[in-house]
Amino acid sequence: WDLNMTSGIVVLSFSESVSAASFKPAKVMFLSSLACPDGSRLTYPTANDAAFGGSVVLANGPVLTWTLTDTDLNNLKRIDNLATVDTDSYIAFQENAFQDIARNENADLPGFTNDCTVSALPFAVKVTTFFADNKAPEIESWTFNLNDAKLTLVFSEVVRLNTLNINALKIANADNSASEALTT
Repeated sequence: WDLNMTSGIVVLSFSESVSAASFKPAKVMFLSSLACPDGSRLTYPTANDAAFGGSVVLANGPVLTWTLTDTDLNNLKRIDNLATVDTDSYIAFQENAFQDIARNENADLPGFTNDCTVSALPFAVKVTTFFADNKAPEIESWTFNLNDAKLTLVFSEVVRLNTLNINALKIANADNSASEALTT
């Protein structure tokens, strides 16, 4: 399988043709290693999250292309040491995550649960081709409340708060005049 962390495209390669319409993203688990549960993981559905979504190219065959939603891609990016390089990118599937053309379901993973049991790990597959996120986040919008002295920034993707350099931010007029540095 291949993973592009900029575009959110997952390309799944199978040993035989599968029915694209049968693919159920909610039965996918992304893992950071075969040492899980010590490793990081992202599994849906959970009590607080909707199931993985996105779109699947509806063409039956041995290759299935899945585009993650922005929310799902941001959830992957949010977890430390998961899908940051090829060595921390694994995937596993629950029973009936997909079917072949004859409608045979994929095998059940013995002991597979959303808490990443060890017995499911031999069935996880390491990524073949990994493309790192190579696009810098951008500020899409912002508000500044003078009464509360609160600045709210909305970014194009999930960001790590501890990487924000508040001293590099400036608020300026539309013509860039009279800018003031922010202080903490």
